[in-house]
Amino acid sequence: MAVEYLEKYIERVADVPAELRRRFKLIRDLDERSARLQADLDEKCREQLVNAQTKAAKGTNTPKGPRRSIDDSLSAEIAAGQARLVSWAEEKVRVATAHAFAFSSVS
Repeated sequence: MAVEYLEKYIERVADVPAELRRRFKLIRDLDERSARLQADLDEKCREQLVNAQTKAAKGTNTPKGPRRSIDDSLSAEIAAGQARLVSWAEEKVRVATAHAFAFSSVS
């Protein structure tokens, strides 16, 4: 009985360092992609604010025609990017949680 437990323990522990490296690499990759996307979204938000300020200064708060479609398109891009950021954050939590679970099952 104790020998079986020890064998299972050794099997699980043998791959931990490689698995840890893989998980940390995945989290780092998600962090890097998130940072790049966040910078892109910040720029798009600034652009949208400049557009809104320009329209307000001109007294044209309700865009018509092609300008409206550009504003709508920019808003859609920002919303999609934010959704992607949330998805990547949830993925990082899943990776970290799976790591914690795997590590706790070793002991």
